[in-house]
Amino acid sequence: MSLLHRLGLLHKFMILGTMGLMMSALPTFLYVSNSLQSIAAARQESVGAAPALVLNQVVRLMQVHRGLSAGMLGGDETLAARRPAARDALEKAMGEVATSFAAAQVPTAQTSAWAQAQQTWKALEQAVAARSLQPAQSTAQHTQLIASIMRISCTPTACRPTPMPTPMR
Repeated sequence: MSLLHRLGLLHKFMILGTMGLMMSALPTFLYVSNSLQSIAAARQESVGAAPALVLNQVVRLMQVHRGLSAGMLGGDETLAARRPAARDALEKAMGEVATSFAAAQVPTAQTSAWAQAQQTWKALEQAVAARSLQPAQSTAQHTQLIASIMRISCTPTACRPTPMPTPMR
């Protein structure tokens, strides 16, 4: 008589249940581990959202300042009168970046890039205030600074240019 014929029905079901559990253990482990990694990535992204939002605010205010500065350097005194308020709002937002970077524990590469952007901003603001730049030079330097600030909030994969789709024939 074989072993299976000697086992009772309860023991046969216990063997089948054990085999089923062993077969589902690996896929379950992989699914749970992948889910935990996704949760960790989402938490990391949410921590980085605050500095990214503040940087976007800086970019927006820098664009306003760029336009007002170009107008002022072009001789428009109405825009020149509005420029100090835009500068103050921009400097306030730049101060918030440092706070949000510290709270989010931003990597040193991005922190040093931010420090460089701040130095560039100070030099640019002094040159614009002294009216020692032409409107085109001011616009170009503001644009370069805006691009460098936008690169600070990028990760290597997030800001990689996407290839253009090939047209279907």
